Amino acid sequence: MRTSGTAGPPGAAEPLARVRRVEDLSGLMGECGRTVVVCFSGSWCGSCSLFEPTFEAVAGELADPDRAFALVDTQELPALATAYAIQTVPTVVVLRDGVVVDRINGVVTARELRRRVSAGGTAGAGPTVAQ
Repeated sequence: MRTSGTAGPPGAAEPLARVRRVEDLSGLMGECGRTVVVCFSGSWCGSCSLFEPTFEAVAGELADPDRAFALVDTQELPALATAYAIQTVPTVVVLRDGVVVDRINGVVTARELRRRVSAGGTAGAGPTVAQ
């Protein structure tokens, strides 16, 4: 698993940050115009366990200085889950300048995740449930 222990600074070497504190996510969003793709999940969630490797793989492919990826465990950081109105996990939230531009509820394929992240919120922002 290629994840860091905490969120690093913008452009950090690791393609995926595990957010352990609210400040970690704020640090990732630090630069104006930066896209941050956040997967809200739970260690207890079977679907999340299945989706996490897909999220990690896409993060490894698409992370760059202008796009960061992060994982948030909703049990560890319920305040963040509440702030982003997370009602189901996994939920991927695409943020630009701290504003939600797309939301993906449920498990999606790597191809769909790649498409939505690459579109940067222009691929139909709003709740989507994948089966």
